[in-house]
Amino acid sequence: MNKVKCSEDRNKDSGGSSRNLDSGADVTFQYLRGFTKVMTEPQVIARDARTISEIRPFLHVSGIAPLTANNLQQFTCLINCVAGLRHSAPPHLTVLHIPIEDDDSTDLSPYWQIVFQTIEEHRRLGGKTLIFCGMGISRSASFAVAYLMCIEKMSLHDAYKHVQHARNIICPNIGFFKQMIEIERKGIYQSHVSDISKDHVVSRDSALTRTLTSLPL
Repeated sequence: MNKVKCSEDRNKDSGGSSRNLDSGADVTFQYLRGFTKVMTEPQVIARDARTISEIRPFLHVSGIAPLTANNLQQFTCLINCVAGLRHSAPPHLTVLHIPIEDDDSTDLSPYWQIVFQTIEEHRRLGGKTLIFCGMGISRSASFAVAYLMCIEKMSLHDAYKHVQHARNIICPNIGFFKQMIEIERKGIYQSHVSDISKDHVVSRDSALTRTLTSLPL
């Protein structure tokens, strides 16, 4: 039966393997074996990629497929983690655009703080945030795991397992996983999120004038 490889194996095959990582690559790979499934059935990926997964009542993760106008009515904030995609959204939504690629070399650290602050702002106001990427497997899942680590002070193991339980198909790429390991290694936890400067690299879209014309119903 044909299966799709998860983070560790897909990177070995793609050439983005240990020769492109630092000397701690072997340790990272050993660490990953305790978290990730080696393979995921393609039919499971196809099924779950069409769903929205609840991480917390105020925080959800998905891919692009389920972003219909009806599904988005329950949310107050949309965090778009797809570079080059400007997704139309219902007028009630605030949209935060995080223009990143699902690539081992992508640095997520410039975006941790603004993503966490945005989630917290909407949580405190009784709102709900949806983080999405292409399929809800790597980019959006990484932000959800890191949020639980940095804001709720969970260990990487517990945060990853919590998100994985909610969304079985998550599989952050090796570069993202290394950054989460680094968060835990350095003890970069915070109980609150400070203000973000207005000239921050991330663009914030109000989306208040967006139309529903390009959204499926």
